[in-house]
Amino acid sequence: MTKQTEATNYINNLLKSRRFNIEPGIVLMGDTGWQVFDYQSKCIAVDPNGGVWIGMSGGKWNPLGSCTVSNALQAVDFLTKAE
Repeated sequence: MTKQTEATNYINNLLKSRRFNIEPGIVLMGDTGWQVFDYQSKCIAVDPNGGVWIGMSGGKWNPLGSCTVSNALQAVDFLTKAE
């Protein structure tokens, strides 16, 4: 399994544990495919190296770093919490 697949599965499981059934899509960034969870105009992206990014749909992406428990939880909180 690749780091991207592992990170995507981990984030997907965290989302499901909070009763969010959000399937990731693929977004091409240059020549590489990123896995992206999109919910209410907010996104979590996982790059090919398993790096986690957050941002608004169509806006700037902010890197959180590799998919650690802390970064994954921060990303899921960003995606699922109302502002």
